[in-house]
Amino acid sequence: LKIGESDDGSDEENGDLGPNAKKSSRSGELRLFMIPHPAESLPSPLQSRENAPCQPSIFGDPSHVLEMESGVLDGKWRRRFDPKHPTSPLFASACASGRIHIHSLCHSSKSNLWSLSHAGSSKALSSDGGSALCLALAWNDSSCAEVDNTLNEYSGDQIVSSYSNGTVALHQVESIKSDFNDRKVGILETHRWNAHTMFGCPSEVW
Repeated sequence: LKIGESDDGSDEENGDLGPNAKKSSRSGELRLFMIPHPAESLPSPLQSRENAPCQPSIFGDPSHVLEMESGVLDGKWRRRFDPKHPTSPLFASACASGRIHIHSLCHSSKSNLWSLSHAGSSKALSSDGGSALCLALAWNDSSCAEVDNTLNEYSGDQIVSSYSNGTVALHQVESIKSDFNDRKVGILETHRWNAHTMFGCPSEVW
């Protein structure tokens, strides 16, 4: 998944991320690439992987291009997976608007194509931090997290994010709907603290 941003001065409505989402002066997009792994590129059972020839990855055209409401500065896949209760993979993006957006990976049986579907977004920052950019984020990828049998998935997902005003925030990610191709989540900020200053002034944390 490729992320990127540019500055085009636009200020338009964007329906992909919610009814009230607006594009900031920084625009960005997510590009989803499906990289094939042909059988001939895999080592045979008698051939060790260490001695197998290295095959280049061919990206080709993106399977899906999703325009975002602002520039995308960082993004991470949720790597944790429960084989007993499989759900669609989730991708979280840190945006210049100061918000976190989560998209789920969906597959269409009719077109046999993969795409990204908006699953949830964090709320906009309060007035005192409204101009802060969300610079980076990370999931809690602990493999020992407990499984919530009621939701049929892992419980206790969290995202930590850093901002251009020197703050770091912790978010709780809760499942609202868990169909494989129509997954919805809620993102609730639970803690925020001042993490970095320079010469007595707030400074960005990457």
